[in-house]
Amino acid sequence: MDYQKHFLNMVRLLKLKIVMDRASDKSKGFGFVTYASEDEAQKALDEMNGKTLNGRVIYVGYAKLKTNFGGGIPIARGPPEPTTPES
Repeated sequence: MDYQKHFLNMVRLLKLKIVMDRASDKSKGFGFVTYASEDEAQKALDEMNGKTLNGRVIYVGYAKLKTNFGGGIPIARGPPEPTTPES
């Protein structure tokens, strides 16, 4: 899908990142776009939010800061540390 083409037609796009699933190498269905100015970001939001792109309705909004870093499923970082029997 050529998302960049649709967004470039209206504003100056600095960066586009589509978030991919590592296991399947397919899009997770969302991404992040960086614009040259706040005005251009607002214009993209106004003109693209709720529109159909490649058969899917898209949501365009400002990124939200992630504030809750606890809970959920822990991320595996390798094998567990070996335990030593206590004497």
